[in-house]
Amino acid sequence: KAIELGKSQKDTLLLATSYIILAEYFNSIGQPDSTLSYAEKANALQMFLTSGEPEAETLAILGTAYFKKGNYPLAVKLLHQSIQIKKSPRKMKHIILASLL
Repeated sequence: KAIELGKSQKDTLLLATSYIILAEYFNSIGQPDSTLSYAEKANALQMFLTSGEPEAETLAILGTAYFKKGNYPLAVKLLHQSIQIKKSPRKMKHIILASLL
């Protein structure tokens, strides 16, 4: 329902959030193909929302799914990118500011 609502209202953030929730669910039950499908949709929308900057959480989910599928080089690359984003000073500034609200 959230996906239908997001599409009907052209709410990109709601769509991206819905896709990442579905990706996390499929990842938790061991379905890497479905995980990849939804995580890739979420990643594309997040890249659109942030002018090309992926979200660390989505990259981590993609990396985990590729790991489960046996694509270790891509998994390591995505997980490394996720860590670098999490460690970036700009990202830390947003986390600190959010915690103060």
